[in-house]
Amino acid sequence: MATAENKVANTKHTPRPWTIGGLQAPEFGPDDLLIEIRVEGYGPVAYVDGTPQGEETTANARLIAAAPELLAQICALVVQIETIPELRVPPSVRAVIAKATGEDAPPA
Repeated sequence: MATAENKVANTKHTPRPWTIGGLQAPEFGPDDLLIEIRVEGYGPVAYVDGTPQGEETTANARLIAAAPELLAQICALVVQIETIPELRVPPSVRAVIAKATGEDAPPA
């Protein structure tokens, strides 16, 4: 099984950082907002469509844009936790890493 640190190093997703930018989407209506999630040098990696535009759409885009950094940080924490014999990484943490990397969750 790959370590959490190796999972980030061998990731298959577009490298971070991901950023967001709002785009008006007049073809859908004057109040609609299409938020583009981009990576410099790669272009758009995702779009979040808000109908009508609002705080929820922006919050969704921010969460998606932060996903690669969140994965890297949680994997770094797992590596640190594994160095302390008295601590165990919760199965739910390993499961969410597996979900993000497309691997099967390890048995509990």
